[in-house]
Amino acid sequence: MKKIILTLVVVVLMSGLILGGCAEPKSEEPVTLRLAVPWPPGDPPMVKCEEMATRFNERAGGKATIEVHPAESLVKTQESMDAVRTGAVEMAGFPIGVFTSLDPRLAAAEVPFMYNGVKADAAAQEHLIPMYNEFLPDKFNQKILASFTCSGLEIASTKQVKTMADMKGLLIHSISPVCSQTIEALGAAPVSAPFVEGYTVIEKKTCDATMVASMFMVIFKLPEVADYLTTGYIIPASLGVTINMDAYKSLPKDIQKLLDEEGLNLTRNANEFFIVQTDENPKTLVAQGMELYVLPAAERAKWRDAVWPVSEKIIADMGDWGEKFLEVAEEVNSKYPY
Repeated sequence: MKKIILTLVVVVLMSGLILGGCAEPKSEEPVTLRLAVPWPPGDPPMVKCEEMATRFNERAGGKATIEVHPAESLVKTQESMDAVRTGAVEMAGFPIGVFTSLDPRLAAAEVPFMYNGVKADAAAQEHLIPMYNEFLPDKFNQKILASFTCSGLEIASTKQVKTMADMKGLLIHSISPVCSQTIEALGAAPVSAPFVEGYTVIEKKTCDATMVASMFMVIFKLPEVADYLTTGYIIPASLGVTINMDAYKSLPKDIQKLLDEEGLNLTRNANEFFIVQTDENPKTLVAQGMELYVLPAAERAKWRDAVWPVSEKIIADMGDWGEKFLEVAEEVNSKYPY
């Protein structure tokens, strides 16, 4: 009797395995990845994110879809990293340097005079992506898919600035703590306000100048209120796109691979765009009435030396990671001199 029962059990188990093997596989539910960004429609970073989403969606074949939500419609900029960490949104794009207070290594996005120019800055970004991902997944439950330059912060002013002596006594609009420290080191006085207020503070004569990327000088029509433009790639600035680790890990391996590939494509395409724009924007501003002054190498070196204690402190706060970051900067700068 025992042998009969054992035989029946084996038959039942084998039948279950066969039937299970023949059963129709469950269809995977399509996944929607919401990408929250602060940039409005038509803004270059927004456009590049939309292009990335379009490429990904076409390649994913319905398994997953990226939806881009512009202009802080889902998440405020300052809340972006925490929103991705908690899964309030699956993805977000934001200025990396905004979150330096959360981890000093994120200040790598805006160390003053770290790069000779936009080409060196752009070249550094692909090196920085794996470096950011050494700590972002464990500390912030997200990984960075893309990191790209949006060019450097320069000076738009109502008074001509050619030397450090010209900076003395100027009131300059500052958009970040690092910007404020840089302005002070150069002998001027910072006036903190959101970057979108550059036009207003000059128009109202609250400030003599603002320090923002040339892209924003064009967008915000600064030639209407500022007569002079001084460039020297003073403070670099870069933007990133991250994804929640739980959302990323839940995706099939082929979709994860697509995300990584399209993140890298976004990095490269956006870098190429901003390299061109960094050359074109000053021409546009000059055509609109501004007078351009490019810091000569010798004068820029003086500015860099004056600000170096600020940069050195930022890098020191990064620990050993900062040493690797410095090596990356030295490598790209050797390829792209000022």
